[in-house]
Amino acid sequence: MRLFSKNILLLLFFNLFSLFSLSAQIDWVAATGLNLGDTFIDGAVYNNFGGTGLNVRINVNIVAGNPSIDSVDPTIVFIRDSDGASMTLTFLNGTGDVELRNFENLILTETITVSNPDGKDITVTEISNNGGLPMTVDGIAMPTGSVPNAIVGDDSVILKEQNKGAGTIHDIRMNGVTGFTWLYQATKISREGFKLNLSAIVLPIELITFNATLLQNDNVQLDWTTATETNNDYFTIERSKDGISWEQIAKINGSGSVYSPTSYSYRDEATNHQLSYYRLKQTDFEQQFSYSSVVSINRKKNEAEAVNIYPNPATNLITISGLDINQDVIEIMDISGNAVNNLVVITSFAKAMYQIELSALPTGVYFIRTPNSVNKFFKK
Repeated sequence: MRLFSKNILLLLFFNLFSLFSLSAQIDWVAATGLNLGDTFIDGAVYNNFGGTGLNVRINVNIVAGNPSIDSVDPTIVFIRDSDGASMTLTFLNGTGDVELRNFENLILTETITVSNPDGKDITVTEISNNGGLPMTVDGIAMPTGSVPNAIVGDDSVILKEQNKGAGTIHDIRMNGVTGFTWLYQATKISREGFKLNLSAIVLPIELITFNATLLQNDNVQLDWTTATETNNDYFTIERSKDGISWEQIAKINGSGSVYSPTSYSYRDEATNHQLSYYRLKQTDFEQQFSYSSVVSINRKKNEAEAVNIYPNPATNLITISGLDINQDVIEIMDISGNAVNNLVVITSFAKAMYQIELSALPTGVYFIRTPNSVNKFFKK
């Protein structure tokens, strides 16, 4: 964790961010179609959330009717008198810059945990306090003296108040994340509320499927479908024989901007590898690009292996299904291609299913490589 007291440059950055980003304060009634005072619907998906262009899924753990929209102000979400109530927002088609400004003071009995799946720094800025003991962020006390003060943490922070009675007003900011979790816990009668400011980057395509099929002549048919496209210039098809080194084998024009499903296909006739991996690279008209997940073809098995990893991103443990292979051929690699099996524990607990204990792995991107596939996962 990095600690900054009276960090003028940081505050200038946030002021400029607020002035020049296209952000919106979310009106929860307008964004969800719910009423004042309503609790949220677990798993509900909202398109163009708050006019940001983001499609958002909301998941909630409801305790004593919370979290809920305030009964008077539609911009406030309340989580009160409800030990363990939580809300998770996940962006389905892009990334966002998030600012959470608490509405009620953080008081002695409350704990708030905020996290995001992208490993991006979370900045907590103290706006005011009651002059007593400072609020802590991951056990680190806010700097004493005049406010505002800021603490920059990692991808998950825990906020606690040490004062009795009215406590601290604070902002939480995350830049370029795909979602966040707000977890509120209280041991006595207490209340907390927050408002959400959100600016968004919408990804240029929504990819529905990307499949590889082995044909009778050993050619590989690649098919993919997009739900929508925004300024999509072209796709590049890349192939690999080991899941690490990639070569471009084709370039397919995109459809620009379309808002209905569009299908594409390509036949790879040039490979003679027993095992081949494929991925899509999508590039927009401004030359920004993103990658699809990886699919594989194993000519010996005459099928593409379907592997599922969950949760992904993960903290300490992942479960893998679809690996009908011996445990000793499973290899865990870091992003440089180095094996890190010595830092994990792999356990088989059902047919074609494994669990991998990850607590000793540093945060980062990793790959599970087998003779039949390469699959990516994220360690938080």
